[in-house]
Amino acid sequence: MSSQAGGTLTATTLDVSSLVLTTLRVAARISHFPYLGEAAMLALEILTVVQDMKDCKEGIQRPARDVCGLVSAVIEAHSENDISTGSLRQEVENLINSDRAKIAEYRVSLRQSLDIFGLTSIVATRENMAYIVQRQNELLRQLRELRDLLRDVLVLDLSSRPPL
Repeated sequence: MSSQAGGTLTATTLDVSSLVLTTLRVAARISHFPYLGEAAMLALEILTVVQDMKDCKEGIQRPARDVCGLVSAVIEAHSENDISTGSLRQEVENLINSDRAKIAEYRVSLRQSLDIFGLTSIVATRENMAYIVQRQNELLRQLRELRDLLRDVLVLDLSSRPPL
């Protein structure tokens, strides 16, 4: 399987997974099945992290392709020349020095992407935790209401019975 076909398959798989998990999350809201919505939301967050990591990988591959292209161009340009004259070494040094700014730019871009990814993950985790706490509090409130209702029913039932 080619790299492009593998990338397309991965992208399609991630898209289908996202659609299924989003549908599951909506279904969980409608059905009120305990913790199903939270599980779907958590799975969606993990899927988002995987997609972000895939995007980051593609960002790293770009400079690698540039370097390969550079090496290929140098070899091609000097394949017929006499390499022993030292001109190849000088030209490679010139190319390395001229590309330092480009490498620094890639480094800054990668650092910014990683920082944004980290902050996004922190925010998403906090939002998920806040939602889980909210749902737990809501379920606890519902359980207390149910307990009080059952207690009232038992008291009424006991008070309506004739004495023994």
